[in-house]
Amino acid sequence: MQTTLILTILIAAAAVHPVGAEPANSESRAGNPIFPGWYADPEGAIFGNEYWVFPTYSAPYDEQTHFDAFSSTDLVHWDKHERILDTQAVPWVRRALWAPAIVEKQGKYYFMWSEGGWTGPDYSVAYGIADSPLGPFKRVAKILQQDPQVGTGAGHHSVIHDAAADLWYIVYHRRPLTETDGNHRVTCIDRMEFDAQGLIKPVKITKQGVALRTLRKP
Repeated sequence: MQTTLILTILIAAAAVHPVGAEPANSESRAGNPIFPGWYADPEGAIFGNEYWVFPTYSAPYDEQTHFDAFSSTDLVHWDKHERILDTQAVPWVRRALWAPAIVEKQGKYYFMWSEGGWTGPDYSVAYGIADSPLGPFKRVAKILQQDPQVGTGAGHHSVIHDAAADLWYIVYHRRPLTETDGNHRVTCIDRMEFDAQGLIKPVKITKQGVALRTLRKP
């Protein structure tokens, strides 16, 4: 009788927490959302031994005047780094810093963001450089913007690095020249290049796109 009771308890416990399953509140799971606050457009990266997330602050336009960053060594516990870039570094911007992206190249961190109204023709991407993913980032220049011969509203991008060939690509959206609906956008890829001083060259948006290339192992 005692053996039967013990087995019944063990079976019931297994049904509640199957072998190998983690309880919902286990510290070994991140849970979603991964950190508190209103954030959108997250850019994820690994630098050294840390995970990083760089999101847009999700608020009315007049309050979207800064970027926070979050770092973690384990994907579960996240540290907040406030205002790694704000409108003091881009003083002519009145509101709405959007859509960050970040890459590391030879010890320098290139933090990029979109500027302007996303439904308008002048939407664009600018960047700053720092020695740390926490900044301080000084705005350098625009790297992606409309070409009246190709398309308008170029912005909200990400970056792909083919390490084997050391080729950089920028993936972004733009609006066809014949399109007037702000919501009608298309996804494009073009090359992103650096000059001898390590600055990002202005991207030439194209109609032909990039050349065929099969990935090789580094």
